[in-house]
Amino acid sequence: MKRPVLLVLACGCALLFNLSGISAEQSSREADLLRQSQQGATAFGASLELAAIYRNQGRTDDAVRMLHRAITIVSAEGNRPFDGAVSPPLPPTGPVRVGGDVREPEQITDVPPAYPESARAKRLSGTVVVEFVIDTTGKVGTVRVLKSSPPFDEPAMRAVRQWRFKPTVLYGWPVSVMKTAAIEFRP
Repeated sequence: MKRPVLLVLACGCALLFNLSGISAEQSSREADLLRQSQQGATAFGASLELAAIYRNQGRTDDAVRMLHRAITIVSAEGNRPFDGAVSPPLPPTGPVRVGGDVREPEQITDVPPAYPESARAKRLSGTVVVEFVIDTTGKVGTVRVLKSSPPFDEPAMRAVRQWRFKPTVLYGWPVSVMKTAAIEFRP
């Protein structure tokens, strides 16, 4: 769980268990807090205080709803969605491979490799297997040859560097992805 979410839970629990008693003044305060919980700067504190008031009134569902709103506010400050579950992990620091929660990147630009004239004259064919990293914006960065086919290596790498992909998202974070492709050259 992330620290902001833990902070919200700790503050919320402290308020829920430390405030007691209901007064006429408190119901007026409740109306003010409801308005504030819909506004930007005061929404967090108002949501927590409302959760405490609702809990003391025995309105558990409303108390939980207000705590959820406070957690959502904290999550939004980090520009991350909150779905009510445990906070997702931070994004990986390096490229990830496709599999599990990492989906196959969607290619949006496909540049075919240029067939070398020297290979065309000799009617050569071959396959070059390359491994490359797609960055968080969908551009291809590092490209390296895994299986070489000498006259075709450079044209294959040049073509792959021009490919573009829809950015891959993992738990709401854009991530870089390592991918492998086989590029065929036929006369």
